[in-house]
Amino acid sequence: MKLRFDISRPDLLFLIVWALPFILLQFFSLDFFIGISPKTYWLVIGNVVSFLVIYKTFKLLFAHKILSIPKPDITFSLGKAMSFIRLVFPIWIALYCVTIIYSKGFPLLWILSGQSRTYDEFGVPTLSGFLNMVRAFLCVLCLIVWLKNKQRRYIYIFIFLIISAFFFEANRGGGLVLVLHPVGYYLFIKRFKLVQLFKVAFYALIFLAFLGFMEQYRYLRNDEYDIYQKFENLNLSSSEPNIALVYLLPPVLYVTTPVQNLNYLVVSGNTPNYIPFYSLMSLLPTVIRNQLIDQNNKDYGELLNETYNTTSFYTPFIRDFGITITVILVIIIQMIVSYVHIMAKYTENNFYKLLYPVFFMCIILSPFNLYFTSLVTVLYPFICAAFVNLKTKKT
Repeated sequence: MKLRFDISRPDLLFLIVWALPFILLQFFSLDFFIGISPKTYWLVIGNVVSFLVIYKTFKLLFAHKILSIPKPDITFSLGKAMSFIRLVFPIWIALYCVTIIYSKGFPLLWILSGQSRTYDEFGVPTLSGFLNMVRAFLCVLCLIVWLKNKQRRYIYIFIFLIISAFFFEANRGGGLVLVLHPVGYYLFIKRFKLVQLFKVAFYALIFLAFLGFMEQYRYLRNDEYDIYQKFENLNLSSSEPNIALVYLLPPVLYVTTPVQNLNYLVVSGNTPNYIPFYSLMSLLPTVIRNQLIDQNNKDYGELLNETYNTTSFYTPFIRDFGITITVILVIIIQMIVSYVHIMAKYTENNFYKLLYPVFFMCIILSPFNLYFTSLVTVLYPFICAAFVNLKTKKT
């Protein structure tokens, strides 16, 4: 029997996504980068180890509740999923049109017409966040239906939803958040041979290059944007960047600078206030958050370079509570995620199977942002529960 690997395991994913930036930093550096502090290393290594231990412990602890072999496939009828998609997708389209009207266009149109407006100006506060959550859930359902019966209409809906984020909205981050939901489900139901793992890694590299392309696409008609000047401003030690560097450097910077910003916070001697301010900021609906919180008071704190303002899921917790309490909070999150994955993988509970993709996304993007406490993530279980409990006729 050939060895197969489960790369949906959250503890292993956490290890991989945090090892990558630290490995890249051994070979890649900019003039404004600083040396990684031992505190930063121990913070991350400590939580990598804790995740591995927690997952193994929970699997043993709940052995009496779970099956001896994985049972990742959903058990609800495809008719139920198709009925839900047919009901919700037209509503999503209608509300998406409302956001376009409200925004007086959309980013793709602005790019093609040479306007200086960006994706940040697209959307309706709070409504757009809700639509993003529904879009992610629809993507997962469309993938489930297509994998089971290969009906083309559902893969077309799936592709349209992905295109709406990456191209209509020209939103690299939003598109990444979206695509990780169906990817998370697909990896959850599959086990991979070693050769297949290399293919997955290759596709991941291609996708990183695509994110580099998105950097150029967003500013296609913007005369004020000069990619070469931007790299000069970053004080690259190499000569003028060539075409390969133009497309590969943005994703490399996207992966490495969050760890550098986290490290900068750790060594700067942050004084926490011991109230959940920055860590729960994204839990508030945008309409309320804009009224209560100064927009200049960002949750990512001090940055090494203002051009790259992503700084890991640790940062809001550290700013609020310091390193020690942050480690404890992350361990609690790891317990929740481990439980959800084990219940999804080794039971026939459809709720957990549908819920895990959002946690997959949160883990993959943990080096870049805190999504675990975002309003969309917190509300995601409700849309899963609503679907699971939906009564429809079987088809």
